[in-house]
Amino acid sequence: LNGLTELADFSTVPPAEGAFYFLLHLKTDWEPLALVGRLVKQYQVAAVPGTAFGISGCSLRVSYGALSPENAEIGVRRLVIGLRELCAPRHHSSTSNL
Repeated sequence: LNGLTELADFSTVPPAEGAFYFLLHLKTDWEPLALVGRLVKQYQVAAVPGTAFGISGCSLRVSYGALSPENAEIGVRRLVIGLRELCAPRHHSSTSNL
């Protein structure tokens, strides 16, 4: 999960503290469900919008407990690439989530 530090300029990643998931709080105008759809379609990585858990703003819950360490590493790498390409301030525009 160390790769998530690459997202520090536009997200907050609280420590997982023994859980099998982490919750990303993103600083973006994306609607969480639209962002999850793009991550699945373009980067083959899934997450659950934080709104499913009553969390406002753009947050994503990502589970990794059932994955092998190798697959978790691949998934985190895809997630980081996807979020950097879709959410990083220099890449995001108001039409990106259409």
